[in-house]
Amino acid sequence: VQRDIVMLYKEDFSQYEREDKKLKLISIYNIIPAELNKQNKKFVFTMLDKELKFDRYENSFLWLKDAGVALPVYNVEAPVIPLKASKTSNVFRLFSNDTGLLTSAYPAETKIELINKNSEVNNGVHFENAVAQQLVANGLEPYFCKKKNIGELDVVIEMGGKVVPIEVKSADNTRAKSLKVYMDTFAPDYAIKLSARNFGFEDGKKTVPLYAAFCI
Repeated sequence: VQRDIVMLYKEDFSQYEREDKKLKLISIYNIIPAELNKQNKKFVFTMLDKELKFDRYENSFLWLKDAGVALPVYNVEAPVIPLKASKTSNVFRLFSNDTGLLTSAYPAETKIELINKNSEVNNGVHFENAVAQQLVANGLEPYFCKKKNIGELDVVIEMGGKVVPIEVKSADNTRAKSLKVYMDTFAPDYAIKLSARNFGFEDGKKTVPLYAAFCI
């Protein structure tokens, strides 16, 4: 069923690619799983074309976003409201609109290892995709923040007129170094840590189980 849905997506993409020869919808959609699994989390355009410049294919990313097929999460240079004012339009992570469709791109053996929580498989990216998908469904606009003095924070959102930092972890025993540095630097009212841990509040962090991301 998932393969059929993806095939229908691509058939639809091809119609628009023929109408506008500048669009590279299928190529971009195809490399989302590989891009998300890279150590360098931001989308690297040279995976599409070594000569690629963002302004040439910007409309392709916007088309996929507007169609609800892909979710670009932009980097913000300053974690202050409004976040939109400091977003970097050509630095972003590109998530799938559906985590199930994302995993359908992997071989059956890999899917089984994901279900079995094999530590050798990168589970983190799937949790991050699921969280981004849920935040967008809740009407929020997620960003990420990468700065030299704090490292890389998975997600920042605007909520209640304030910036709320969010860290996403696939296990319950991992420390979020970037989140601690962020809190020490910017002193937010609170932060959210999504992980396998139960609900709680400690050291200014609300711990929320990953399955409860819909509560944010």
